[in-house]
Amino acid sequence: MGKQIIFTIGNGSFDQGFPVEFQIREAGQTAFTITGQLPPAAEILQRYDHWQQAYCSLEKVRHKLRRIKIPSNQTKNVSNSKDCSKLAEDLETTLKQWFDCLPLQQFSEPAQIILQTQDPALRRLPWHLWNLVEHRPDIELCVNFQNLPNTQPVWKRLPNPVRILAVLGSDEGIDTQADLQVLQQLPAAKVTQLQMPHRSQLIETLLKQHWDILFFAGHSFSNTEGKGGQIYLNETECLSLNDLRLALHAAVQKGLMLAIFNSCDGLGLAQNAADLQIPHVIVMREPVSDPVAHAFLRYFFEAFAQGQSLYRSVWQARAKLQGMEDKFPGASWLPVLCPNPTKPLPVWCKPRSPYRQLTLLIGILTIPLALFAGWKVYEWNALQRRISLGEKILIKSVKTPEKEAGVKAFAAKNFPKAISHFQTSLKIHQNDPETRIYLNNAKAGLHPAITIGAAVPIGTNSNVAQEILRGMAQVQEAVNRAGGINGKFLKVQIADDNNNPNLAKRLAEVFVEDSNILAVIGHNASDASAAGGAVYQGKLVMITPTSFSKGLVELGGRANDNFLFRTVPSLSSAANKLARYAIKTAQKTRIAMCFDIDSVDNQSFRYEFAAVMDSAIREDGGTLIDIRCNFGAPGFNAEVAISRAKNHGADAMLLSPHVDRLSNALDIAKANRGQLALFSSPTLHTAKTLEGQADVNNLVIPVFSHPAAMSANHPFIAGAKNLWGSLETLTWRTPSAYDATQAVVAAVKQSDGSRQQLQRVLSSPGFSVPGAFDEVQFHQWGDRVGGNPVLVQVQPNRSAGKYEFKLIEGVEQSVSLKKTKLIP
Repeated sequence: MGKQIIFTIGNGSFDQGFPVEFQIREAGQTAFTITGQLPPAAEILQRYDHWQQAYCSLEKVRHKLRRIKIPSNQTKNVSNSKDCSKLAEDLETTLKQWFDCLPLQQFSEPAQIILQTQDPALRRLPWHLWNLVEHRPDIELCVNFQNLPNTQPVWKRLPNPVRILAVLGSDEGIDTQADLQVLQQLPAAKVTQLQMPHRSQLIETLLKQHWDILFFAGHSFSNTEGKGGQIYLNETECLSLNDLRLALHAAVQKGLMLAIFNSCDGLGLAQNAADLQIPHVIVMREPVSDPVAHAFLRYFFEAFAQGQSLYRSVWQARAKLQGMEDKFPGASWLPVLCPNPTKPLPVWCKPRSPYRQLTLLIGILTIPLALFAGWKVYEWNALQRRISLGEKILIKSVKTPEKEAGVKAFAAKNFPKAISHFQTSLKIHQNDPETRIYLNNAKAGLHPAITIGAAVPIGTNSNVAQEILRGMAQVQEAVNRAGGINGKFLKVQIADDNNNPNLAKRLAEVFVEDSNILAVIGHNASDASAAGGAVYQGKLVMITPTSFSKGLVELGGRANDNFLFRTVPSLSSAANKLARYAIKTAQKTRIAMCFDIDSVDNQSFRYEFAAVMDSAIREDGGTLIDIRCNFGAPGFNAEVAISRAKNHGADAMLLSPHVDRLSNALDIAKANRGQLALFSSPTLHTAKTLEGQADVNNLVIPVFSHPAAMSANHPFIAGAKNLWGSLETLTWRTPSAYDATQAVVAAVKQSDGSRQQLQRVLSSPGFSVPGAFDEVQFHQWGDRVGGNPVLVQVQPNRSAGKYEFKLIEGVEQSVSLKKTKLIP
């Protein structure tokens, strides 16, 4: 989970301001403290009240609220979505400007932020809009109602099945059965329902059994001070949680870990739950309509029931609720997680394997485990179809009759014939890295060899896979031409993981089990690298040439125990260079953002870019504009994204898609029609982008290497041109993969050939090897030392009749500083 940050807001007022303190804790101990002041902002309460009244007065909300009575201080006039949206935007802008005054605005590591305050109005604010946490699922913010000792957060797996008590209270005007259906469809769950029970029935049920999750759907409200709340249990009984205190105490003692109140105005209920020591609570901070309540529950369990953390699940649900804000402005503000950080965090158990259940049934019937064994064989064979030393073609888009003949000969161990066919195929497709690798593997034949794995996303992104393989093939070619490593040839075994975390994990297990594999270069996307890295750690060195996410570092061990490395330089340096170019050179100060919620790589880039912009455009008074644009959203609409950006006065757009969703980014470029300047994360530096042609003209991308920035005599440049015929297909991934392979080769030369010794050499402070970027060295936690990114721009090559990535030379890096605003 990373560090723990206790964010305390002291006594004050919106008229006078509030003192604040941040305690940054690690391993349960306070490492350092930051203090500061939130300035007076009386307009916040006024704007909050205006939005709240408009929201509760929406026709579609009023008739489906999970609260029986609307307080007298709220207007009875009916508002429309447009007016409510404008009030929500005004409030969000004011809040973000106020949050920007906090003394903690940047934090590069994953963290858990625990907000402590006794002011009910402060608890009610949507703190997830704070720039530090808004787009950082690795920084978790929650509201706490209890005093905290120094503790280190831990996890506890829920039993299988998870025991859920679903209390469906008064359903006047609402549909609680939809909530029940969501719960009943959960995997590995046993749901007991109580439909509008009497108080005695609820108490008896709480006492009679063990419960893991208590769920309530119905009507509820909090008192004006937010220090207590009540639920409508049925049409005649309205009671507080204190009325159930003995039964709830007993339930907690028996294992109750989470209470969810999918009902209106629940912060008072959260206070009651904290007083009763219920470990973790989820409530709605304001009145909630039926459609929003149903959607939240579904989105939350979609993540939580698949093993995501409690914090991440609420974050994902909140992010998806943004898709409803055209009808329900501020819907994503409603869910609030109120945990007790001294208690273990619940983690959903994985559903029992159907194969395991089938095996047990067959055992009862005295039939051997043949079916289960057959499945394992099937699964193994399926994985083997994704792995090749040269006996099968994985890159189907680059196929020749000679290549097909070559793999057949390789599979038959007729290596001389395979060599001949592969050489002929390369005369047809010189820049085919798969054939080049197979050729060198065939030349190694039955001779002593060292084998490394290559995990790349062939099935989902053939271009990116080939960019990585070219870097590896270039090193393999040079090593084997020189006689190998300590007398042994270098072989590369290619595996296609489709950038799929589950598949990456299974392939990692295959690599670890194969004693011939000395190291793995890969994976590509950070979520795939993280899944594989969890398997590799402590067993097999993995060097990823392309994964950005800082969360990957946490998987590795400390100092000499780390097996996970990366050769892609710091993402912050790339974001820094692009942000400064956008402001100083391109003179764009209103930048809309479109990123991919499901891509940890590009969330990291978006965060780094925003952090740099926060300091880089202070004097120019620029803004980052969140237009609720998510490349991974179902039914993604590029025209709508451009329209939103223009309506907010944007003069540029930052594109940060997942590497397998580049088509959506190209749709943005097409819909843009040259109206806004386009910038992007390094992900778009690939051949696929150039297919956009005039649509992507002048797109600016930070990259970690470009041939024009290197000497033509550099061994990497000379070798690449010789092998591939030209440098047109060269992106930053190729030299990064080259450097990763160079590091393995250099470490093998200094080791005894074992996996453990290889890891020790790579981790040693004195390790260094010449690379394509610069010297390849690693920090003790596995990140690469150094790195100097450059900027490229898509421009037409009129003589060749095509578009290409051209180096932007002479970029000004110095810039004056002023505060950045982030507006909705």
